[in-house]
Amino acid sequence: MFNIPAPKDWQTFESLCKDLWGEILNDRNIQLNGRSGQPQYGVDIFGVDKINNQNYGIQCKQKGYFKNLTSDEVDSEINKAQTFLPKLDVYIVATTAQKDQNIEAYVRKISEINIKNGKFSVYVLGWEDIVEKLNIHQSILQKYYGRLLNPRTPNDHYFDFWYNKVFINKLFYYACYLPFGGYDIRYSYTYLNYLSAYLNKHDVFLANTQANFSDNVLKKYIQKFNSEANALISNITEYPPKESYTHSGDDIVNIYWVECDHLDYSERGKYVQHRKMQVRQAFYNLIKVANKIISVWNMQLDGVPQIELTEFAQKNPNYPLLGGIYLIEPHYPT
Repeated sequence: MFNIPAPKDWQTFESLCKDLWGEILNDRNIQLNGRSGQPQYGVDIFGVDKINNQNYGIQCKQKGYFKNLTSDEVDSEINKAQTFLPKLDVYIVATTAQKDQNIEAYVRKISEINIKNGKFSVYVLGWEDIVEKLNIHQSILQKYYGRLLNPRTPNDHYFDFWYNKVFINKLFYYACYLPFGGYDIRYSYTYLNYLSAYLNKHDVFLANTQANFSDNVLKKYIQKFNSEANALISNITEYPPKESYTHSGDDIVNIYWVECDHLDYSERGKYVQHRKMQVRQAFYNLIKVANKIISVWNMQLDGVPQIELTEFAQKNPNYPLLGGIYLIEPHYPT
């Protein structure tokens, strides 16, 4: 099953949500609220539940990977929705951001207070929640993701294999957030295993499936990705990790460590920094080539939501010695 990517642009996300909730509410007259530039009073989509005769307002928040809704954003939209006419019974904030238990708990409290005061109930749905609903409403899933779910061409098969086996939808976390998020380089031991398993399967898959007939441009860049993945694994695994800890479930995160006892004391710091730079460059190269593959794929799509490039977060300029990252002005290396 293809890992369903969130729409790349807010217009497609709004359209998807309109079609999806049109099915959920059985409302053929569901509509986008106004046009771009007009005040929308916190509501992008208005629909009516035909069974319960309830008015639904839906606010769509398109977010990049690893960017969450904030309580201030939610408060602002809810306050605007209070003035929407006709009066709403249910208000939903639908977002492409990942599920966030903190914001969900926050919204549940607001909803409880609203209901006691005779106002609309409030829900926030992350991308995982929306995907669950898409899996129930297959007609909408097929409309927006049919080509991804049912690969037809050699390029479809090859891209589908690559995208899923190397977890491109989580590349920001594995190749940017961990290795560039602090002074020490952190990396996922689990992700290195994913990459190794993918590399071990790649040649057999390519030789024995339709992917072998994919175009040379896609092949060229996936082969380049494979070379960068091998270089990354080779660089990281040359020395055993300094320390490990469990993070986000069963993921094992290691601290990159360089053995330098064989060097004079005066040379050690320079050598360590050189090796760390090599490893970070390898992670950066992985993102760079992955974005090129995605760009090649997106160019051939017609009527299918394009896949987001993986953004790279710059080091925090206010703390150059400590590292740290910020997402104010990310760029997308290609």
